[in-house]
Amino acid sequence: MSRRSSAGRQHRSGLLAQELESLLGSMDTMLEAYRLRVGGRLAELLHDLHGDPSMGKPAQPFTIRTADQMLAFIGALELKPHKGRPKDFSKLQRLAEELDQLVPPER
Repeated sequence: MSRRSSAGRQHRSGLLAQELESLLGSMDTMLEAYRLRVGGRLAELLHDLHGDPSMGKPAQPFTIRTADQMLAFIGALELKPHKGRPKDFSKLQRLAEELDQLVPPER
């Protein structure tokens, strides 16, 4: 192996390592944005149910019909969280949107 090819391989390996680190950073950013968007909406629904005593906001239970519809959507959801499949992320996002649509506008 010549010095020239060894130096070239090391250089390319360094570039590749930088790109892989950049991709990992991008993935972390994307996952955090998803968590904030979808998880935030689910947390808002939960917050509506429990209220916020420190802010003087009482708990606001949903109507029985709305709660039953939400429970049906949630019960039909099939996730395999340990696999981290893209389709599970899509299912969870759709669920959050469906639940959000069930919330009466006056809330």
